Amino acid sequence: LFIDAITDVVSPTYLTNVANISDEKKTEVVKGWNEMMSDIQEALVQKKKLKVANVLRALLSDSGLSYLHYFDGSYLERFEDHDVEYLEKGIAAAQQAAQSKKILALTMRLCDSSDDEVDFDDMRKLQPRIDYCIGLFLIIAEKYSYLYIHDGYDVNTDSDGKCKSKVWLKRFSQYDRPLGEPLGPAEKVSNYNYTRVFEHVKVKVNIKEKRAHLSWSDDWVIV
Repeated sequence: LFIDAITDVVSPTYLTNVANISDEKKTEVVKGWNEMMSDIQEALVQKKKLKVANVLRALLSDSGLSYLHYFDGSYLERFEDHDVEYLEKGIAAAQQAAQSKKILALTMRLCDSSDDEVDFDDMRKLQPRIDYCIGLFLIIAEKYSYLYIHDGYDVNTDSDGKCKSKVWLKRFSQYDRPLGEPLGPAEKVSNYNYTRVFEHVKVKVNIKEKRAHLSWSDDWVIV
């Protein structure tokens, strides 16, 4: 089961400022939502079904971690849509969730499929962005973490019969590289800089400059 729009309920301001309901009504809505989540959790545990929600958001005071106990994991979208401090907070929350064995499904936009300046036939030009998406994912990823790099969510066909998404069902070459086990958690080595080492790749990420360096083991020189 996937549950969306959780921030509309648990955000401190949405129900009163956007939905225009009273504080008293908001209290009732939040109480009812928590009761519903408890009922769903109990029902699906008995059926051994997974519950994933769009729950981890850095805009919440604790990034949504206090609501994660209702679910088996979180979908992560718009992960880098705000300033770098927002992203740092989101990374910390995602790492905590992943390390507690929660499912993480991270989506990151490669580019816009309608951008005529992007040459999708030559993926080398998109390499820096692909590496950044993968690098950012690897500094939070654990056993039950997943990444989807996309160019939008419209996979319908246009009038010429071509898929509107240029990367739908396409496999990036990095996915075929051996990764191996992580040799430890990611380290924040300075402001905006993270590193992590796996058996077959060393990861360096700068979230302010939105760049990553992936050093694969077949490129390593043993001295």
